[in-house]
Amino acid sequence: MSQLDTGALNKKRILRVAIELLQNLHHHAKAPKKDVSFEIVSNDESHWWIRTENAVSTEQEKYLQETLLELNVIDADQLRTVQRNKIAHQERSQHGGGGVGLNEMIRKSLGQMFVEFGNRNSNQKNVIFITKLALK
Repeated sequence: MSQLDTGALNKKRILRVAIELLQNLHHHAKAPKKDVSFEIVSNDESHWWIRTENAVSTEQEKYLQETLLELNVIDADQLRTVQRNKIAHQERSQHGGGGVGLNEMIRKSLGQMFVEFGNRNSNQKNVIFITKLALK
Protein backbone atom coordinates (compact mmCIF):
# COMPACT_ATOMS: atom_id res chain seq x y z
CA MET A 1 0.00 0.00 0.00
CA SER A 2 2.84 2.38 0.76
CA GLN A 3 3.95 2.21 -2.88
CA LEU A 4 0.59 3.21 -4.32
CA ASP A 5 0.47 6.60 -5.99
CA THR A 6 -2.69 7.72 -4.24
CA GLY A 7 -3.72 9.72 -1.19
CA ALA A 8 -3.91 8.46 2.37
CA LEU A 9 -7.73 8.50 2.43
CA ASN A 10 -7.87 6.41 -0.72
CA LYS A 11 -5.42 3.88 0.74
CA LYS A 12 -7.56 3.70 3.87
CA ARG A 13 -10.68 3.10 1.72
CA ILE A 14 -8.96 0.26 -0.17
CA LEU A 15 -7.76 -1.31 3.06
CA ARG A 16 -11.23 -1.14 4.62
CA VAL A 17 -12.80 -2.88 1.61
CA ALA A 18 -10.11 -5.59 1.73
CA ILE A 19 -10.74 -6.08 5.46
CA GLU A 20 -14.51 -6.35 4.92
CA LEU A 21 -13.98 -8.93 2.18
CA LEU A 22 -11.67 -10.96 4.42
CA GLN A 23 -14.09 -10.71 7.35
CA ASN A 24 -16.87 -11.90 5.06
CA LEU A 25 -14.81 -14.97 4.21
CA HIS A 26 -13.96 -15.59 7.86
CA HIS A 27 -17.55 -15.32 9.09
CA HIS A 28 -19.57 -16.68 6.19
CA ALA A 29 -17.50 -19.02 4.02
CA LYS A 30 -19.08 -22.45 4.03
CA ALA A 31 -16.82 -25.51 4.11
CA PRO A 32 -14.65 -26.72 2.48
CA LYS A 33 -12.23 -23.90 3.24
CA LYS A 34 -9.99 -24.97 0.36
CA ASP A 35 -12.60 -23.46 -1.98
CA VAL A 36 -12.08 -19.99 -0.49
CA SER A 37 -10.05 -17.42 -2.41
CA PHE A 38 -8.94 -13.82 -1.97
CA GLU A 39 -6.90 -12.05 -4.60
CA ILE A 40 -6.00 -8.69 -6.00
CA VAL A 41 -6.81 -9.26 -9.64
CA SER A 42 -5.42 -6.06 -11.08
CA ASN A 43 -2.98 -3.54 -9.75
CA ASP A 44 -2.30 -0.73 -12.17
CA GLU A 45 -2.11 3.03 -12.03
CA SER A 46 -5.86 3.64 -12.15
CA HIS A 47 -7.55 0.96 -10.01
CA TRP A 48 -7.41 -2.32 -8.11
CA TRP A 49 -9.83 -5.20 -8.50
CA ILE A 50 -10.18 -7.28 -5.35
CA ARG A 51 -11.92 -10.63 -5.78
CA THR A 52 -13.14 -13.22 -3.29
CA GLU A 53 -14.91 -16.49 -3.81
CA ASN A 54 -16.44 -18.94 -1.37
CA ALA A 55 -19.08 -21.60 -1.03
CA VAL A 56 -22.49 -20.52 0.28
CA SER A 57 -25.62 -22.25 1.41
CA THR A 58 -28.93 -21.67 -0.35
CA GLU A 59 -30.05 -19.58 2.64
CA GLN A 60 -26.92 -17.42 2.47
CA GLU A 61 -27.42 -16.88 -1.27
CA LYS A 62 -31.04 -15.81 -0.73
CA TYR A 63 -30.07 -13.44 2.11
CA LEU A 64 -27.27 -11.89 0.03
CA GLN A 65 -29.50 -11.40 -3.00
CA GLU A 66 -32.25 -9.76 -0.94
CA THR A 67 -29.83 -7.53 0.97
CA LEU A 68 -28.00 -6.48 -2.19
CA LEU A 69 -31.30 -5.55 -3.87
CA GLU A 70 -32.14 -3.34 -0.90
CA LEU A 71 -28.73 -1.71 -0.62
CA ASN A 72 -28.10 -1.11 -4.33
CA VAL A 73 -31.05 1.29 -4.64
CA ILE A 74 -29.88 3.49 -1.77
CA ASP A 75 -27.58 6.47 -2.36
CA ALA A 76 -24.29 6.90 -0.49
CA ASP A 77 -25.68 9.25 2.17
CA GLN A 78 -28.57 6.90 2.93
CA LEU A 79 -26.17 3.94 3.11
CA ARG A 80 -24.18 5.80 5.74
CA THR A 81 -27.37 6.52 7.72
CA VAL A 82 -28.54 2.89 7.52
CA GLN A 83 -25.13 1.72 8.72
CA ARG A 84 -25.02 4.16 11.62
CA ASN A 85 -28.56 3.23 12.68
CA LYS A 86 -27.72 -0.47 12.74
CA ILE A 87 -24.65 0.20 14.86
CA ALA A 88 -26.50 2.64 17.16
CA HIS A 89 -29.29 0.13 17.77
CA GLN A 90 -26.73 -2.60 18.37
CA GLU A 91 -28.24 -4.92 15.78
CA ARG A 92 -26.05 -7.99 15.47
CA SER A 93 -25.69 -10.62 12.82
CA GLN A 94 -25.55 -14.34 13.64
CA HIS A 95 -21.78 -14.21 14.10
CA GLY A 96 -21.99 -11.20 16.41
CA GLY A 97 -20.98 -8.49 13.95
CA GLY A 98 -22.86 -5.34 13.18
CA GLY A 99 -24.40 -6.69 9.97
CA VAL A 100 -23.01 -3.80 7.97
CA GLY A 101 -20.30 -5.50 5.89
CA LEU A 102 -22.14 -5.39 2.56
CA ASN A 103 -23.14 -1.81 3.20
CA GLU A 104 -19.52 -0.88 3.97
CA MET A 105 -18.21 -2.63 0.85
CA ILE A 106 -20.72 -0.86 -1.40
CA ARG A 107 -19.99 2.53 0.18
CA LYS A 108 -16.21 2.20 0.19
CA SER A 109 -16.07 0.85 -3.37
CA LEU A 110 -18.24 3.80 -4.46
CA GLY A 111 -20.89 1.41 -5.70
CA GLN A 112 -18.39 -0.60 -7.74
CA MET A 113 -19.07 -3.96 -6.11
CA PHE A 114 -20.22 -6.84 -8.26
CA VAL A 115 -21.64 -10.11 -6.97
CA GLU A 116 -22.16 -13.31 -8.92
CA PHE A 117 -23.66 -16.61 -7.81
CA GLY A 118 -22.96 -19.91 -9.47
CA ASN A 119 -22.64 -23.63 -9.03
CA ARG A 120 -19.18 -24.98 -8.38
CA ASN A 121 -20.57 -28.48 -8.82
CA SER A 122 -23.95 -30.17 -8.51
CA ASN A 123 -23.84 -30.04 -4.69
CA GLN A 124 -22.19 -26.70 -4.03
CA LYS A 125 -23.08 -23.07 -4.72
CA ASN A 126 -20.58 -20.25 -4.63
CA VAL A 127 -20.52 -16.49 -4.46
CA ILE A 128 -17.95 -14.21 -6.05
CA PHE A 129 -17.45 -10.65 -4.83
CA ILE A 130 -15.50 -8.28 -7.05
CA THR A 131 -14.80 -4.69 -6.07
CA LYS A 132 -13.31 -2.06 -8.34
CA LEU A 133 -11.34 0.48 -6.35
CA ALA A 134 -10.21 3.60 -8.16
CA LEU A 135 -6.79 4.88 -7.12
CA LYS A 136 -7.30 8.48 -8.21
